[in-house]
Amino acid sequence: MRSDTKRIISLGISVIVALKLFSFGLSFPSYPFRLTGDAYSYLDIAKHFTDWSSVLSFAGDRTVGFPFLEFLVQKVVSLFTSQNNVLAWINSIGLALLVTHIATAWFFARWARNANLVQTENMMLVLFIFFATYPALIGHTTVPLSDTLATDLVVCALVSLHAALAINIGKQAFLWTGLSAFFWGFAILVRPGNLWGVTAALAAGMVLSLLIARNKAAVICATALGCILLLAPFSYNCTQKYGSLCLQSPTTFEPLRSAQSGLRGARTLWEMTSLASGQIPTLPDDIMFTNYFQRCQLQTIVGIDDSSLTGCLITRPLALPAYTVKKWIGLLDHFRFTPYLEKATPFWLRWLSRAYDSLAWIGLALFFVMLFQATKPAHRAAIKDRLITPITPALLIVYSVVMLAQHTALHVEDRYGFPIIPLCAVVLAAYAEKSIQSYRTFGFQKVVPWALYCISAWAIFIAQIIIWDNTTYY
Repeated sequence: MRSDTKRIISLGISVIVALKLFSFGLSFPSYPFRLTGDAYSYLDIAKHFTDWSSVLSFAGDRTVGFPFLEFLVQKVVSLFTSQNNVLAWINSIGLALLVTHIATAWFFARWARNANLVQTENMMLVLFIFFATYPALIGHTTVPLSDTLATDLVVCALVSLHAALAINIGKQAFLWTGLSAFFWGFAILVRPGNLWGVTAALAAGMVLSLLIARNKAAVICATALGCILLLAPFSYNCTQKYGSLCLQSPTTFEPLRSAQSGLRGARTLWEMTSLASGQIPTLPDDIMFTNYFQRCQLQTIVGIDDSSLTGCLITRPLALPAYTVKKWIGLLDHFRFTPYLEKATPFWLRWLSRAYDSLAWIGLALFFVMLFQATKPAHRAAIKDRLITPITPALLIVYSVVMLAQHTALHVEDRYGFPIIPLCAVVLAAYAEKSIQSYRTFGFQKVVPWALYCISAWAIFIAQIIIWDNTTYY
């Protein structure tokens, strides 16, 4: 089959599946299933934007990024319908997010192919379909929430930076560098939790470029500078309003409250009403609750006693692996289509999503195999050629690891796992391709250890989510 034909078929499959899932999300009324909590807060901010100066001068409980996008969509919608048509506005925002996601999935797959992370056209198309139709990512395009968009913006930043590094000089390099800087910065403005991941990724890029490709250092430095310039006016507004360096109100996110709740369990249930007012509704996990939550009342993040998160964790080192694995499973178990459909997500959709989640979990498990292989001289050269020399794969790894570590320390919502899905997907695709090649060359015997490892990882994932599913909490 011709390459163009396969691409058209892959695009058709992805669009059909994505639209089917998207239409399911749109079938719910705007309130309370699609417009409450964070979604309402974003729309309320966007509703009060009157012109560009009101956007540029904004500082409040949320960062400006997502309300700004909603403001732009509203301007477009107002050309065709009444400005008071909230449902048309919400649906148009969702459509914009969906189109952005499918386009991003295509660029992501092409980037993986160009960076030699996957080596065949067929695997590139499989990666595209997997990422474009990921149910949880599609689900969050049906509500005005920032999570899918923030992940897509980071992917677009990597793709743009890869193009800039490949060209290196000239007007096109300048254009791609500017785009990359915008995407990095806007990803932070859309979701400020990206700040540390993006900062670490760009810092790693600068270090790598100085070590292995100094001619590319200027591109990465310019990207970082552009990102800072995009954030600067909004940081200034926030600092002037609240008296400390910030991008949103310092009271919006309470790290100690989040970390304390994260000691209780690894699944947040908004329908759970048995906890005291003000507590994050976290499902108790026996191991985490007994070893950490009951013993520790956190006063700080870093320390050596039970009043700090680090001290609390290191005083029970035998339970720490279980704590970590449970947190990671919680990040990748998207048991609800959106945060507002906790009880309304049908059985078929919950387990379709978990089929994707299981594959992403296997990708994460294989990622740690890759890190282990990097310690062996026999694999270092190949890993360096595929991950370090192109630079952008290393940036994806650094960003994903920082985001994973950040959310391992805090309370877990399944949407917080979105930033690591691209890494899980590309690692899974790379190892699947490698396993197919090994099977064709050496036969099934060479693949058995990998298959057993993946099956074991899958079994751990499924066993844990079933245990949580069967825990009584209402």
